[in-house]
Amino acid sequence: AKTSDASARAPGNIKLVTIKTKSGLSFQVAEDKAPQFLGFIRDLEYKRGYDIKKITGYDARPGGVMDYNPKTGKYDIPSGRASHHSTGTAIDINPSTNPNLKNKIVTDMPSNITADAAKWGIGWGANWATQKDSMHFDANPASGGRDMAKDEVLQLLAAQAKELAKVNVNLAEGNRISKQIKENGR
Repeated sequence: AKTSDASARAPGNIKLVTIKTKSGLSFQVAEDKAPQFLGFIRDLEYKRGYDIKKITGYDARPGGVMDYNPKTGKYDIPSGRASHHSTGTAIDINPSTNPNLKNKIVTDMPSNITADAAKWGIGWGANWATQKDSMHFDANPASGGRDMAKDEVLQLLAAQAKELAKVNVNLAEGNRISKQIKENGR
């Protein structure tokens, strides 16, 4: 996983950052949550060996709602619901194998995914009370995520970089965002 210098502004003046997975898939999240998602994606791909085939983040559609419909293979936009995708604080991973169901968890995520996500201040949609949104990972406290102090995230990223360097993972892009956070504050 790596970040890109390319950034944009979403409605409401949310600054977006593009993150790329190991396989080159890209998605956008809010700049203040990018280090958390970057660390989480690195853990998922490099430490757990999980294969990300599809990933989405920020979505500018009305309401920002992204409900994956396995019958059509597309996202539907139900009315009357808002989503944290519209603020860049949520991502969806492999919707075809991690569907959004009522009262039932279907997933191919590693068994320790809840702890891995929580380490980075990210909640997993499969842990919600009734709707089991196994594709959904959310850094917003209203959905099981948490705000993390800049120093905490930087310490986690530094420890992760040391660990991944042992297996020769190129982390130049990820290290760039860590430097940017230190310089800009958060």
